[in-house]
Amino acid sequence: MTGLPLFTVLWHIGCGLLGGALAGAVHFRLLELNVRLFLSGRAGVALLLQLTRLAATVAVLVVLARLGAWAVVAGGVGVVLARQRALHLSWSKRP
Repeated sequence: MTGLPLFTVLWHIGCGLLGGALAGAVHFRLLELNVRLFLSGRAGVALLLQLTRLAATVAVLVVLARLGAWAVVAGGVGVVLARQRALHLSWSKRP
């Protein structure tokens, strides 16, 4: 049975978690701005930001996918963790 050495797997998982968490944090921070733009009537700018935000997140996940399955799965976990954090911060701001 051939496989990746443990250090390599751990490296891919670490890179995936870090990359996914950073991409997710930026993604969800810009989502907040995106909502504000839509609500203020600036739909053109909001749509451009939406497209850029989604493309950047997909690009990070594609790079992680090129590293391998461990990296892209860990990247997805990182994005979900960033989402949870963004939701927590969003709800804690409410009066």
